[in-house]
Amino acid sequence: MAPGGRSRRATNSTALVVIISFVAVVASFLAGTWVTERAITALDEAALSVAENAVPSIRSLLAMRQALRRLEWAVEDYVEDRAAGLEAPRPRVAALRADVQRWLDAAFATGVYAGEPEVREAIRAAVAKVDAVDDRLLALVDQGHADRAAAAIRTSLRPAIDELGAAVLRDIDVNNRGAEQMTHRIQSARLRARRISLVLDGASVLAAMAIAAACLHVIRAHERLAREHTALVERRADELEGFAGRIAHDVLSPLANVAMSLELAQRSADPASRATLERARSSLFRVREIVDALYAFAGAGAAPEAGASTRVGGVLDGVVDEVAATAPTGTELRVEAPAREAEVACRPGILVTLLSNLLRNALKYGAADGASPRIAVRALADGPRVRFEVEDAGPGVPPGMEARIFEPHVRAPSAARTRPGLGLGLATAKRLAEAHGGAVGVRPAGDRGSVFWFELPAAARTPPSETSTK
Repeated sequence: MAPGGRSRRATNSTALVVIISFVAVVASFLAGTWVTERAITALDEAALSVAENAVPSIRSLLAMRQALRRLEWAVEDYVEDRAAGLEAPRPRVAALRADVQRWLDAAFATGVYAGEPEVREAIRAAVAKVDAVDDRLLALVDQGHADRAAAAIRTSLRPAIDELGAAVLRDIDVNNRGAEQMTHRIQSARLRARRISLVLDGASVLAAMAIAAACLHVIRAHERLAREHTALVERRADELEGFAGRIAHDVLSPLANVAMSLELAQRSADPASRATLERARSSLFRVREIVDALYAFAGAGAAPEAGASTRVGGVLDGVVDEVAATAPTGTELRVEAPAREAEVACRPGILVTLLSNLLRNALKYGAADGASPRIAVRALADGPRVRFEVEDAGPGVPPGMEARIFEPHVRAPSAARTRPGLGLGLATAKRLAEAHGGAVGVRPAGDRGSVFWFELPAAARTPPSETSTK
């Protein structure tokens, strides 16, 4: 299978793993949230049942039992005092009967547990029985039969109150069991939620680990592809260098012979033929320029010569004079070189090639339509480096092409349509500058034009010998 097919299959598999793992993490999160909400709901229901049902019912029933005993004692005191011929406060008995009923209503106002409706019916029947016995005792007292009422307390009232008290205890027991069930439900819900949460947390951790592994795989694959791409680019660059060198070498010799033959033919030719031969020489000159560009690019990546040093001023003046001699009429070429005495760490030919490429690029592309070129050349000392700038008044570099313009055979669309060339001048300058520890770049020059620049390391100055001749 081709490497591209394997790469696509590996990428698709990794993407599938990431998607599945991501879905698992989201599902675990949602499931955990759902389980937590259910557990909280169950806990809330159980807690509310204990807080709003069992506890209030038990409290009211206990208060009712106490009120029953006080009612029993109040009736006994009332009957005994009347039997002894004393005046006794009867309203206290009525008040205690009202307390019993009030606590009963409070206990029955809450919810019910399993088996509680039957117990409540028994309590209601016992309360009605106590009320009937109490009414009968009070009626006997009112009729003057206090002794009979005292005997009825032992035979009727106490058994009725005991029966009611037993029914109340049964209801308290029912509420206690309900509270215990709610407590067990709370414990079970907490335990179940904890177990499920642990399982979901484990699933989330595994899914996250799978995502991390997939991302690591993607990163490593990307790094591997980047290394392979870099190696491929380097191989192609080497092949291009070799190809350019071979072409330049193989073409230069025949071109020299052709140029010599044209010159000899032109000397002995008639005027009409000389014009034709001159056009041939012009075409041959353009071919020579192409071959020179290929040859310069092929040798641009060579390692710099150790200890090489070149003074800026002499080279700058020579290159500017050479370019000015071939520039169109009306060209404005301005030199600003405060770093003329600086020295750069390269051979003079390297600096000549760099400056020539940028200046000729400015002559070719650095003028508005119909206008004469206006070029400024600068040499500036910048700490351990010397910076050279060539500013033109042309249309400028299109946005987004600032880096690509220095690649081989890359030209601006407008320049490719209107100017001949291979697009190797700036690429050659870039390779030469970087091979010698420098850099190149371009930036806009105000409203119109561009500033192409390159930097080279300054040469280390050798201290003068103490024995030098005066």
